[in-house]
Amino acid sequence: MDMIINGEHVGAKETFEVLNLATLEMIFASIFFSYFANLDYREKVLKDDDADLVKRLRKPLGVVSTITPWNFPLAILSWKLAPSLLAGNTVVSRPASFTPLSTLKLIEVLNQALPPGVPNALSGPGSLGAAMAQHHDIRKISFTGSVEVGKSVMRDGFAWADLVAEADCAEVQSA
Repeated sequence: MDMIINGEHVGAKETFEVLNLATLEMIFASIFFSYFANLDYREKVLKDDDADLVKRLRKPLGVVSTITPWNFPLAILSWKLAPSLLAGNTVVSRPASFTPLSTLKLIEVLNQALPPGVPNALSGPGSLGAAMAQHHDIRKISFTGSVEVGKSVMRDGFAWADLVAEADCAEVQSA
């Protein structure tokens, strides 16, 4: 993936990472996508006898939202995006306001390989994350970030969306 814009490495520039660390983050993201791309996620009969028929089915949720922090934006997004896409979901990613470029570039590249609109990204102020959490068409929210924002996401989206939160869970759940 070409992460160079106007001669500068996007990941290094927006997160102030040294170039080697930004490159390592990009390599990690590609390894993570490769891992999920090679998983066999087709329907599989796990048990079939006179008493039971047990199948593993892929049942997409629909729209999944990812909300990611400023640090390691490409790596953390890849943890969320690759399995969501494998499961057949569309994804709306919301990067941190300070580091949107690597997320926007990754979504641009993915849209060249996937049907348009399967991966999406929205960049903007913090209120955008709250609006996404309140949107009833979003079936799952995967959030990594501060406890304060986690409490807000949980309060706004808890009633109808599954929430995967990566923060201080005890504090987030007390929201």
